Amino acid sequence: MPVWYNEGLDDQPVFDLTGDFRGGMNTTMAPSLLPNNQYSLGENAVLDKAGGLLSRYGTAQEVSLTGSRRLLYYDTPSLEQLLLVSDNSLKAYNGSATSDISGYDGTGDVSLLQGVDRAFLATGSALHEYDGTNVYDVKRIKITITDGGSGYTSATVNVSGGSPVEAAEIEATVASGAVSILNLTNKGRGYTSAPTITINGDGAGATATAELVDPPTGAVAEWHTNRMFLAGISGKSDTIRVSDILDPSYWAVSNSFRVGGGEGESIIALKSWDVTNLLCFKESSTWLVQTDPTQDVANWPIEKVSDTVGCVAPQSAVQVGTDVWWLSRQGVVSVRRMAQETQREISAAISVPIQAYVDRINWAYASTATATFYDNKYLLAVPLDTATTPSHVFVYDTLHQCWAGIWTGLACKDMELTNFNSIKRLVLATSGGDVVRYDSNRTKDAVQGTDTVFTTKLWLRGYVFNEIVSDKTLLNCEMEFYRSEGPADLKASFDEENSETLAANIATSGPALTLPFEEEDNNTLVVLGTETKSFTLLGRPSFRSMQPRIETTSGQLSLRTLKASAFLDTIELHKGETST
Repeated sequence: MPVWYNEGLDDQPVFDLTGDFRGGMNTTMAPSLLPNNQYSLGENAVLDKAGGLLSRYGTAQEVSLTGSRRLLYYDTPSLEQLLLVSDNSLKAYNGSATSDISGYDGTGDVSLLQGVDRAFLATGSALHEYDGTNVYDVKRIKITITDGGSGYTSATVNVSGGSPVEAAEIEATVASGAVSILNLTNKGRGYTSAPTITINGDGAGATATAELVDPPTGAVAEWHTNRMFLAGISGKSDTIRVSDILDPSYWAVSNSFRVGGGEGESIIALKSWDVTNLLCFKESSTWLVQTDPTQDVANWPIEKVSDTVGCVAPQSAVQVGTDVWWLSRQGVVSVRRMAQETQREISAAISVPIQAYVDRINWAYASTATATFYDNKYLLAVPLDTATTPSHVFVYDTLHQCWAGIWTGLACKDMELTNFNSIKRLVLATSGGDVVRYDSNRTKDAVQGTDTVFTTKLWLRGYVFNEIVSDKTLLNCEMEFYRSEGPADLKASFDEENSETLAANIATSGPALTLPFEEEDNNTLVVLGTETKSFTLLGRPSFRSMQPRIETTSGQLSLRTLKASAFLDTIELHKGETST
C-alpha cells in the first residue's frame, strides 16, 4: 500500500491577519466564518476612529444620592442644572453642589422634559412646572364676569390671593358703561387656590370670579413645535392632547386627536423627529403625525409607519442624527430604515448582528430600558437574563456603522448629556441611585467612593489561515498595541472549544512620547506610543481554527492589529513505497 507522510514543519508557514476592526461585533456567525474585520465579542470595548479596538472609559462619582431614577439637563440662558427625580423628591445639581427643590413628591412614571425656559414633570396625576427656583402645579385661571355693572368709562382690575409664584394681571374693557371683557395680559403661575378678582373704576356693580382649571394629566409627554404633546391620559389611552403654543396651561378641547383608535393599544411614547414630524409609539405599531403649524390640529395627517413594530421602552427612543432609534420587540429599529423596509416588505432590525444578546433581554422588564446618543454612539441600557433593571449597555458606533460592543458594570436607570462649563459629558443614574459621569479614565467605575475594576474582553474572529478544512500547527502570534497601558492575557479558543492561555501578563505599554504641546495645567503633553508583542507558540496540538482572545482587568487595552502564523499540515503520497 502507498505510504502517506505528514510534511509538518517542512511546510511553508501560512499567515492570517486582522488589520482593523471596523466591521464590529457579530454574534450571528461562527467565529471562523466572520469577515476579516469583525469580532465575536467586544466586552467593555469601543472603536477608535482608525478602527482600533480599545477599552471603554470608566466612571467617576458625580452626585451621591439615593433613589435617582430620572435625569434632565436643564439649560437656560441664565441657569444650568441637572435635575434628578427620585421616588419622592426632586433635586438640582449645578455642577458642584446639590439642592432640594420643594413642591414635587411624585411616585411612579414621570416624563421629564424642557420647553423653552421651563422644565416640566408629567405624571399620571399632575403636570408640574419648574422655573429654576420653584415647582408648582400647572393650572389655568378661568375668569367669569358675574355682573358687568354700570356707569363705567374705565375700569381697573385687582387680582389678590391664591399664593402664586407670579401674580396674574387682568385688563378690563368697558362697553356701554359696563365691564364687558376681562383679558388676562399676564396669566400668572403657580396658583394653589383661585384668586379674588376686584373691579375698580368710576362705575359700580361690576364683579367677577376666578377658578383654577387643571390641565389633562398623563405620564407620556413631549415638547414639539413649541407645544406640549401629552398622552397616557386615563380613559383615553389612544388620545393625544396638544397645548397652546408656548403655554402648557391652556389645552383647547379641539386640540386633540386619536391615533389608531379602536385597536386597543395605548400610546406609550412620543418622540419629536424633525421640524414638524412627531413619532407616536404603541407596543406593536408606530405612527407618524405631521404637525403642520399652518393647519388646525384636527386636520393633521396621521400615517401608520408600521403595524407590526412598536416600542417596548419609552426612554429608548432617541434622535440619532437625522433618524430616530428605539427598542422594539424585534430589537433595535430605526424609523428611516423602517420606512424603506415597509416599501420593500422586509423587516431587518439594526440589532441583528448582536441577536444573541437581544435574545437575552428580560422582556418582562424591557420597559426599563433607556438610551442616549453620545460621542457618535447609540447607547442602549437593557436588562438581560434575570435582571429587572438595565444591567448591560449595547453600543452602536455610527461612524463605523456597526455594533462596537456590550458594556457591563454600568447598570443604569437613565442617561443624560450635560454641558457644564461647555464640556459635554455623559452622566448615568445608576441602579443604586447615584449619578456618575462617563469621562474619567479607562480603569475603574467609581460609585460612592468605591472603585470597581472592570474586565475588557476582545474575542476576535476565528483564524483559519485561508484553509478552513486542513489542520494547522501554530507558529507565532504578533499584536500591536497603541496608547495602551497595563497587562493583558492572550488566550485562544481552538476549534471553538474552551479557551486556553497562550501568554499571560503581557506588557502592552509602548514608549511614552513627549509632544510639543501643553495641557491646561502647563504640563507637557505625554502620550503612550505603539508597542508590538510577538510570541513563538510551537508545541501545542494541531487545530483547524484559532480564535484569539485578549483579556485584561487593567481597563486600558488598545489593540490595533493581530497577526498569526502557522504551519499547514499537509499529507503527501510518496510513490514507490508500500506499507504492510
